[in-house]
Amino acid sequence: MRTNKALKLLQIFCGISLVSFMAACASQPVDDSAEWTPSKSAVNSHIYLSETNAILYPPQAETNQLRNAYYAAVTSCMQKQGFSYTPTDANSPSLDLISMNEKAIENVYEYVSEEDAVKYGVAVPGWYDQNAKAADDKISSPKDRALYGDENSKNPSGCVNEAMKAVLPKYKRMVELEQEATNISLQATDAISTTKDKAAAAWNKCMKNEGYTQFLSPSSLSSPKGDEAPDMSWPAPNPGIEEIKATQAASRCMLSTRYLEKVSKAEALAVHKILAKKPGLIAEWQELRQDSLKKSKNISGEN
Repeated sequence: MRTNKALKLLQIFCGISLVSFMAACASQPVDDSAEWTPSKSAVNSHIYLSETNAILYPPQAETNQLRNAYYAAVTSCMQKQGFSYTPTDANSPSLDLISMNEKAIENVYEYVSEEDAVKYGVAVPGWYDQNAKAADDKISSPKDRALYGDENSKNPSGCVNEAMKAVLPKYKRMVELEQEATNISLQATDAISTTKDKAAAAWNKCMKNEGYTQFLSPSSLSSPKGDEAPDMSWPAPNPGIEEIKATQAASRCMLSTRYLEKVSKAEALAVHKILAKKPGLIAEWQELRQDSLKKSKNISGEN
């Protein structure tokens, strides 16, 4: 198999005299089979998945399994403390490792489908599990102290922390791996800035044809004035007709210009290149994840 260095030398050689060496160059086809090909997202076939997405955006079924086991562990712990507990939006802590889901991958590229735009506007659904909310900082009642922990309670660490240890015993290491995966993704994003800029330029041209001249790139869609006034934001929480129309136009342009494919594939290839220097990272994460999934089945009483 020809190496990249050999290919580069061949390109230089061929460029010396196109006329003199045309036949020689034509007889040296480039072997593209060596290039790693990323798979596509299960929730959006226009998005290629980088390997770090195994960590950052796990399948929804796994997210549900871990979350349900976590809630079951909290409920059991609370019952032992003498309290009833039913998970609700108001009392369920948001925990990244059991709240993120694969739908959130769209947010990375500022994509919202035309259907979702009607409901959410520019706000991408699925970034966190919608059933998970941050815990209230005010811990006053005995029940709150049992749930969230208090040094003077029977369970200083709190049932939420006890449940976390049960479901994700290697939580600290998993957070470290998650952070490393995030850093790799950021490095890859920086590495493909030229590709991203070219894709954004094509998207911008499409948006102008749709009647929106203020948006230079998808990231500026968060403001109704786009790059003209980036500090502004659309009214919240319910999207108005203008926000919906702009978001739907952005969606159409992303698909027609192949913005999602171009940017996500370039990023996936960049991540793959970086990971080659960090062997074992994904494998370690998957091993810890599978261990947690097995434990979650035991906690939930599944077979």
